[in-house]
Amino acid sequence: MFYNTSSIMGSISSIARGDVGGAVAKVESSLAKTIPLALSFLSRIFKISGIGQKINAIIGKIKGKIDSVIKKIIDKAASLEAHLFSSIFSYFM
Repeated sequence: MFYNTSSIMGSISSIARGDVGGAVAKVESSLAKTIPLALSFLSRIFKISGIGQKINAIIGKIKGKIDSVIKKIIDKAASLEAHLFSSIFSYFM
């Protein structure tokens, strides 16, 4: 909480000096650090447990499917490349 207050006060002084970009960065950083606290607080109020693990599992499944598709694309490209080079070499030999 002290960090947020300090960040806000620093942002006000930055704005007073005309440094709006610095103020935006400080406020953004401050809010980013409070999001985990707010989510934890809300999950306790609504008795939602394990939400982080559930989100992580969903992301893991999606990542696995994306990795599989990328691997298939790379394998297909390598196969086409090998076929292309063998065709070129057989033409000249």
